[in-house]
Amino acid sequence: MLWFRKPSNCWRAWVTGLALLMLVLALANLLRTVVAIAYWRRLPQLPMTVSWLYLAGGWFFWAVAFGIGASGLFRFRVWGRWATLMAAAGYTVHMWFNRLCFEVSASAHQSWGGQAVRSGVFLTVVWVFLNWRSVKKVLE
Repeated sequence: MLWFRKPSNCWRAWVTGLALLMLVLALANLLRTVVAIAYWRRLPQLPMTVSWLYLAGGWFFWAVAFGIGASGLFRFRVWGRWATLMAAAGYTVHMWFNRLCFEVSASAHQSWGGQAVRSGVFLTVVWVFLNWRSVKKVLE
């Protein structure tokens, strides 16, 4: 019998896939941190609604949070499930806070509909998947 035919192994593969997604989000936020620091050094006088330090610090925080969640999911730990749930919810709230408070261009406001759909799909997929009974059993 192939390893993915067993129900528990199949769910373990899905958990590993979600862990990879969280790792990608961690690396993307880490890259955003590096870019923000580079721009901060090269464009110190650029007029912005928030500082480069706020952007770099926020992105670094989410890189660490998603990295912790991914680490827990890769190890099939219960705390990885909770870390991932909290990181996904917190990240979405933080990004919407930034959009609502700091975006000033008209074109940015036009993309809110698509951003809302993507945020909703992201949260739904993560929360439904990690609250699935079979996934909870794998992570115990």
